[in-house]
Amino acid sequence: MSKVLFLSERTIKENSIIEENIEPKLLKITLKEVQDLDLMTIIGEKLYLEVENEYIQRNNDKTYEIEPSIKILMDNYVKDFLIYAVLLNIPNSLNYKYTSKGTVSITDSNATQIGGNIENVKRFYRVKYDAYRLRLIEYINKCNGLSNTAVASYSTGWYLKQTPDVVKIAESRHYKTGRR
Repeated sequence: MSKVLFLSERTIKENSIIEENIEPKLLKITLKEVQDLDLMTIIGEKLYLEVENEYIQRNNDKTYEIEPSIKILMDNYVKDFLIYAVLLNIPNSLNYKYTSKGTVSITDSNATQIGGNIENVKRFYRVKYDAYRLRLIEYINKCNGLSNTAVASYSTGWYLKQTPDVVKIAESRHYKTGRR
C-alpha cells in the first residue's frame, strides 16, 4: 500500500543497533510492513495519505518544504516509533530465509547465535515500541482534540496502583495487620 518509505535505510542504521551489513531489502520490506500495518492504523488513513503526499512531493521537488505540522509529527513522534517497530519486527527476517531447499536458518561463521534468548530481545524492544506507540497515539489524540481516555495503555508487565489508599496504609501500620 505504501508508495514511499518514510525513513531511509541510513536513518534506521544510524539510530539503532542494526549493523551496516544488513541487507537493505530486509529493512525496506520490514519498514513497509510497519508503515502499512502499524502506523496507518494509529494515525488513520487520511493523515497517513497526507504524510505520504508530502514525502512524494519532496522526492519530486528537492526545494519543496514539508508542511511544519507534518515535519513535527514525523521528526518528534513517527521516526522513533518506526525505528523501534523495525527492530521489533526484523529478527525473524534476519534469522530465517525461504529457499528452494525450504526454510533455512542463516548464520555467520564468526557470530554466536543467541538461541532461545530471541524472546528476551523482542520483549526489550516491545517495551520501547509500546512507549513510542503510546506517545504517538497521545500526540494524535491531542491534535484531534480527543481526550487521553481513548488511548489504550501499554503493558511492561508491572502493575502500579494509580493512587494508594493512604488511610488504609496508616491504619494497617497502626494496627500492625500488615495489610497494604
